[in-house]
Amino acid sequence: MDNSYIRNLRVKQFTFMNLLFVVGFVLFFSLVDSLELSNSDLQFVTAFLLLSSGLFQYSKRNRTNSIFPFVSRIQEYEKEKMGVEWSKQRKFSSIASLFIGIMMLVLAWTSNAELRQDDAASLDFSFLVILYLFLMIMVNVSLFIHNRRVDKSEDSIEFKGYAAKWSVFSIVAGIIFGVATFALIIAYVIMSS
Repeated sequence: MDNSYIRNLRVKQFTFMNLLFVVGFVLFFSLVDSLELSNSDLQFVTAFLLLSSGLFQYSKRNRTNSIFPFVSRIQEYEKEKMGVEWSKQRKFSSIASLFIGIMMLVLAWTSNAELRQDDAASLDFSFLVILYLFLMIMVNVSLFIHNRRVDKSEDSIEFKGYAAKWSVFSIVAGIIFGVATFALIIAYVIMSS
């Protein structure tokens, strides 16, 4: 594949991913708002989405097929460039989604009875937009770093150990996101009281 074709695929990938995030954000929070879900229900919905995503990713394993042809071409390109590390990275991604989904289920089930029976989850749209934008920045930056690494590489040998390094990077980024989110929530609570 030539560079202009790859660049075109990458632009489509970023556009598609960001549109998917925006549509998902609007649908998810519109649904939550219209159904007046409790905090526990919100955790169950999030757990269900994460578990579904993880199971879907795991079921695909090494296949590159997709309903969107450009996604299939990107996956084929990355699989060819990364070699065996591509499969390892996908496996880690599916396991991480399953693990986080199970953690969300445990969190929802162990929430105390008062939280489960509260009226509706109080959603402050401005807070959610800030949280969403922070998440979008993290996802776009990590995708940019990954794409740059893949596109600049010459041989799959350059990727030896890449999946393990990327997994550690993902875990550290997740911890940073969690701490930043917690700090944002604390700051929001302090400012709104």
